[in-house]
Amino acid sequence: MHKYLLILKGGEPDPQVMGHEAFMAHMADYYTLTEKLRASGQFVAGEGLDSTGSVVSNDKGQPVVTDGPLPEAAELVGGFYLIEVGSQAEAEAIARQMPNLQLGGSVEVRPVMKYD
Repeated sequence: MHKYLLILKGGEPDPQVMGHEAFMAHMADYYTLTEKLRASGQFVAGEGLDSTGSVVSNDKGQPVVTDGPLPEAAELVGGFYLIEVGSQAEAEAIARQMPNLQLGGSVEVRPVMKYD
C-alpha cells in the first residue's frame, strides 16, 4: 500500500454566488466521498483549508512572513485528502471523484515519500 496526497485546487464553492442549498449539496458530495473512503479503509486524513493564512519564506537568511496564500499560486489550495491505496492509478481514480472538479478545479495527485 502507498500513501498519496490529493491536493484540491480551485473550484471552491462560494455560497454567496451559488446559494446556500447548492453549496450544502456540493459539500454533501465531499462528506459522501469521505465516508466511502473511510469505509474502504483508504482514508487517512483530509481537511478543507481556509483561504487566509500566511507564507513563511527566506530572504537572504532571514525568515519573512507574508499574509495570505502564496500570491504566485495559479489556483488556491482549498483542501486535501491523504489516502492509502495500492497504486497511482487507484489514487487517480479517487481524484476523479472529487467534487471540486465539477466547479472547474483540479486535483494534484502526489505520492508520499517513504523513508525506510
